[in-house]
Amino acid sequence: YRWPFRYFAGGFSLNDRGALAVATGGEDSALVVVVRGGESEPIAVGEPVAPPVEEFNLTSIRERIRTGEIPAEFRNDVLPVWGDDESIFVLFLTQPEIRRYDLGGDLLWTRTIDEPVLESVKEAFFRKNRENTNPLRLFALVYFQDGQVVDGDLWVLLNSEGEEDGIVLVLGGEDGSAKRRFVLDGLPGGNKLAIDPSRGRMYVSVPDEAMVVAFAVE
Repeated sequence: YRWPFRYFAGGFSLNDRGALAVATGGEDSALVVVVRGGESEPIAVGEPVAPPVEEFNLTSIRERIRTGEIPAEFRNDVLPVWGDDESIFVLFLTQPEIRRYDLGGDLLWTRTIDEPVLESVKEAFFRKNRENTNPLRLFALVYFQDGQVVDGDLWVLLNSEGEEDGIVLVLGGEDGSAKRRFVLDGLPGGNKLAIDPSRGRMYVSVPDEAMVVAFAVE
């Protein structure tokens, strides 16, 4: 089965039933589209928070960042994460917000993440782009690095750029309530997360160090 995807906004997620959720960047009036093998049309999930942009003007984007604005071109960038019941958690990359949708497109809940590290990430985004002298380069704003659903709850690896420790949050799948918070001592810079509940282990990859670190989560 083939589908001619044209979406390049970043995140995608494949579940154990062969369904693929792909971030759209706001195209087709959706944040995410879902394709399941054998179905001719994708399923649209989530309404964009900003009008989709057909053409990127780097000069304009750089100027808006310098004035302290997060450009609309990035506001629909998300990371989709499948729930156990084929609901979809949508993690916004450029705003500290997580939503959960069902496959009918209904919003089940939304939650704003209040973590000081995310404010530091935003400040670093503005600073690095203001200091950058390469007109063809932009530094991205990414609040959430990775996510995984375990027993209905969403585990989220935060971007901890510039901090000494990493952070993983566990949100209740039913309402997004905060359930647990893990501090990864001495391990910032993680970009991928994997949970093995049978062994009570959490694994975090750190590409800059070419390593994977295991943590007990019992």
